[in-house]
Amino acid sequence: MHQRQAIVFIEGPVPGTRQAMLIAATCLDAFSEEWNAAFDGLLSSMTLRKPLSVAAAAPKRKVVAATQPYTFALSARRRSLHVYANQDEACRKTDPREVELETWAFFDAAGNRLQPHFTVPNSYDPGLRNTGMYQLAAHSDPEATNLLDNLHLAAIYDPPMDIPALPHLDAVRSFLEQQAG
Repeated sequence: MHQRQAIVFIEGPVPGTRQAMLIAATCLDAFSEEWNAAFDGLLSSMTLRKPLSVAAAAPKRKVVAATQPYTFALSARRRSLHVYANQDEACRKTDPREVELETWAFFDAAGNRLQPHFTVPNSYDPGLRNTGMYQLAAHSDPEATNLLDNLHLAAIYDPPMDIPALPHLDAVRSFLEQQAG
């Protein structure tokens, strides 16, 4: 049996309090693309009457300095997590057009969100077919979600051959928890 869940915080009955609301879908077999799309469509069709602001819902966390040069890239479209030796490698191996469409989220080795800044824009001229170039920097929003909070979005993990300390998602989770202290 397989299950997908979405949990959101909503305003509680008393001002300043919050409640959690759980939405779950269960299948006998692994979720197919069709069932994933149906669940995502169900979620996107909902409107909360008493939503909790993102700032109020998120626990305050301190930004931790990365102790390693690793860069994590999470693909929303493929639901995959990739680990690169550094930011330059992540930028070289991730399609700039997909980055521009915001289908990738980047994180440093401590799990802090990184933001792409294009130094050369993508060209959509059919005759040129040039892809852009970008660099990664600390995210401008210090409250941006971290990788540990988004790790559940990765259904596929592409373990790096040159980083033997991170052979599977559980090792990545442990590594990030150690970084957070």
